[in-house]
Amino acid sequence: MLLDEVMPTYHFREAHAIDVRASGEAVLGVVRSLRPDDVRLLTVLLSLRNLPARLLGRRSPAWSSESPLLDQLLARGFVVVAEEPDREIVVGVIGHFWTLDAWASDRAAPLVRGGQEFVAFDAPGYAKATANIRVQRAGALTRVTTETRIQATDSAAKRKFAPYWALIRPGSALIRRDLLRAVRRRAEQG
Repeated sequence: MLLDEVMPTYHFREAHAIDVRASGEAVLGVVRSLRPDDVRLLTVLLSLRNLPARLLGRRSPAWSSESPLLDQLLARGFVVVAEEPDREIVVGVIGHFWTLDAWASDRAAPLVRGGQEFVAFDAPGYAKATANIRVQRAGALTRVTTETRIQATDSAAKRKFAPYWALIRPGSALIRRDLLRAVRRRAEQG
């Protein structure tokens, strides 16, 4: 798994899976074309997450129903960390996620430009988050998994991230499960 190569050690993790009646190629095609509106809980929960920044007068870019979700994540500071066509894609982002305005638009520039820089990044005081979508054929079905891993770059960042993770993890899990259901719905519809 590519995720094991780019983040073999981590401090926080969650994983989800679903079986889909479609090829891995079709599933990853859906992942690349999925729009925020396809993941029903995404915009609601992310709007709640961005509420403190808005109250502080900081803006976050609005989610567009016209552009693929992956493209919009990349415009918000995520980078493709690793990719194996028709098998797995890993995206990552680095930041101070526990701050009230972590997702404000003036912080959207990525700290790194690609996978090698992401893996090598070790500046203190940050958290590195990765998420993958992986497909694996299982008989007539395709097993689709998503795993999120977070690694703090030092103990201070880990202490700051832990309460944030405790707060947002349930919403994060809901988004991941909703994303997998949207992938299955779209992939099985052809």
